[in-house]
Amino acid sequence: MVKPIVVSARTAVLLTAAAFAVGLALLSLPFLQARHDEDWAARLRQTGVPLQLTVSALEQYERGRSSPSRTMFFRYEFDGRPIEAEMPCVRVCLVSGTPVAVWVNPADPTDFVAEFGQLSGHRSWVVGPVGFVGAMMVIFSSIIGATRWKQWRSRVRAEVARTRLRATRPRLALGTRPAGSRARFRRK
Repeated sequence: MVKPIVVSARTAVLLTAAAFAVGLALLSLPFLQARHDEDWAARLRQTGVPLQLTVSALEQYERGRSSPSRTMFFRYEFDGRPIEAEMPCVRVCLVSGTPVAVWVNPADPTDFVAEFGQLSGHRSWVVGPVGFVGAMMVIFSSIIGATRWKQWRSRVRAEVARTRLRATRPRLALGTRPAGSRARFRRK
């Protein structure tokens, strides 16, 4: 038989507070990633190499019951090297043969920002689910923490009340009775 793990109410409150903090950190990741992507797009527009690309293909993937996922593909040459890059259809989805002005990162030619502000590649596909996990951690840890906090607080208050009661109760010497009490005798 497996013995259950017994955790004190205080430890449970501290663990749920830690889970709440981790959940907040995970929840903030999508917002931080979006801000980083916006800053990177602005930097690429300033320092990137301007090019005119053409959409080489548009593919659509069916993923179960959810809406289909579409991706634009680009083929181009940069410094004499053939490059293939992709961009998910998030804000804009263009058909094959459509020209697009982009600014390419010279250090990584597959990294570019399009004229409509979207970055190449699938950058944030993992950050969204991580943010969702963070939101669930925040919700559940706050519910569990609130109930554990109430339990712990009531136990602490009861202990404080018992301690105060012991402190206010007069102490008697051995063999004496408090004033006003009657001796009880048993008859045989």
